[in-house]
Amino acid sequence: MYEFNLLFKQLDEDNDGILNEHQLRQLLVSMSVVVATEQDLDALLKVVDPNNNKTVTYSQIVQLLST
Repeated sequence: MYEFNLLFKQLDEDNDGILNEHQLRQLLVSMSVVVATEQDLDALLKVVDPNNNKTVTYSQIVQLLST
């Protein structure tokens, strides 16, 4: 979890606690989670992004990782 926190903070350049689609992909690659296609990323976003705004918050990602 410590590594995740560091990566999230590095990618969250404006410190708003929100990652956009590109930043989420970078986070997943850095954590060795492979998202092969845009469709895979869209499917993942649908799970963690109930608002469908192509962004995810820190708490949404933590919730996903803890399930």
